[in-house]
Amino acid sequence: DTKARQNAASVKAKVSNMQRYLNMCVYGLLAALFAVCLYMATVAKVSDSRVNWLERFLSYTVTLYHVVPISLYIGFEVLKLALGALIGRDEQMRDPESGQAAKARTADLVEEMGQIDFIFSDKTGTLTANEMRFAECAVGDETFGTFIEDAAVGVPSVAISEVVSILASPDHPSHEPLLWFFTCLAVCH
Repeated sequence: DTKARQNAASVKAKVSNMQRYLNMCVYGLLAALFAVCLYMATVAKVSDSRVNWLERFLSYTVTLYHVVPISLYIGFEVLKLALGALIGRDEQMRDPESGQAAKARTADLVEEMGQIDFIFSDKTGTLTANEMRFAECAVGDETFGTFIEDAAVGVPSVAISEVVSILASPDHPSHEPLLWFFTCLAVCH
């Protein structure tokens, strides 16, 4: 197949995990609604043979449709739009040199960011003008300050000293997560 042919194939729609779980809940509620309506219409038909089963089934479905929370989808989408707008107004997500703010181009951005476990960067320097410096990191609940050393002073930064002392004491509660973080960083870079 040519590249044009491969690109012409239909792609599976990207759905966030939260949306997938919400869909599963709604499908479950729909199945339960139809099962209850099926049961109630059948009981009504058995108890009174003059009752039209389909008519009774549809009337129970219309009566009990409130079980399926369609407003949940609407609320979910409005919340995602509001959180996307907050990203655009967040001063901590503004580039200090250009003054350009972050722009949420998709409503699923916030929930997708919450599912990130590891962040790996490229080593080509295309984004950083070949200035790859390890500035800061956060491991677990602990945030370590700057790792950038001041060449004029000639002493390691406070963050480097703190990490070295944690890694030197295996009994420290942050020892294992910090060791895992720097192992992943070393292996992947």
